[in-house]
Amino acid sequence: MTTVTGTGAALRFQLRRDRLRLPLWVAGVPMFALYFSVAITVVTDHGTELGSFAPILGNPVTMLVGGPGYGYDHITVPRMIAGVYLLYLMLAAAVLGMTTVIRHTRVDERTGRASLLPDRPGSAVAPGWVRTVPALVWRLQRTGVMGWAVSLAIGGLVFGLFADTIGGGADDLPSTLTDLLGGRDGLVDGYLGFMGLFSGLAVTAYALLEVQDLAGHEKQGFTATVLATGVGRMRWYLSWAGVRAVTVVLLLGLASLGEGVGAALVTGRGGEVVSCLAGHVLLTPAV
Repeated sequence: MTTVTGTGAALRFQLRRDRLRLPLWVAGVPMFALYFSVAITVVTDHGTELGSFAPILGNPVTMLVGGPGYGYDHITVPRMIAGVYLLYLMLAAAVLGMTTVIRHTRVDERTGRASLLPDRPGSAVAPGWVRTVPALVWRLQRTGVMGWAVSLAIGGLVFGLFADTIGGGADDLPSTLTDLLGGRDGLVDGYLGFMGLFSGLAVTAYALLEVQDLAGHEKQGFTATVLATGVGRMRWYLSWAGVRAVTVVLLLGLASLGEGVGAALVTGRGGEVVSCLAGHVLLTPAV
């Protein structure tokens, strides 16, 4: 027997297990690339106006988000996709890999190793506020939510502080493109909206990871302990989904608050706080 014995059977089992998940992801990412190429071609009149985007693509803030980029001296549609949108295609692939690895390793390992961990008895009595199923769900999730909340709020603030720099880039654009983008204010609004989408992707990653965590609780036997108290399975799942929905709104709200405050500080427009909040909350159904 060698160390690779059974590898083929294990591989076939994994492919069988992900027979729907993998094809959907593998087909979906190239479709996004196709969409980007078609959209850029239409917006730039078959690529003839791509050169007008050079000042924006070379902006320090753009490079902060998407990397330095190359080929902006002679922009083509493939170069623009590779320099601007490739990052988001890579993020999609990263989310696929991350959730798949967690599904097949972290959850399974925690299930198999639970009996090997030493006993760590805690208090036999739950805190007074943990009297309902949603409260218990929140107790299980609160540490992770707090970490995400701080990170998204700080990230939103940093993004917002660059709003004025983005607005200044309007001075270097052709007048026709500036008019199309709505002038300096339109460029700032577009940037803040784009950063809102970026925050929405981060919150989506959080939601996906928490769904995996629910599956982990199921496999470890934690869910069975709750169900043994008379709580129905549907009630447990709905409570988990309800708390998840509330935390998604909370995280989007904190990200928007940070972004709006940062933008208001550098632009002097206090209304950015409300605009950013509205824009982020509208992302909730998509998340």
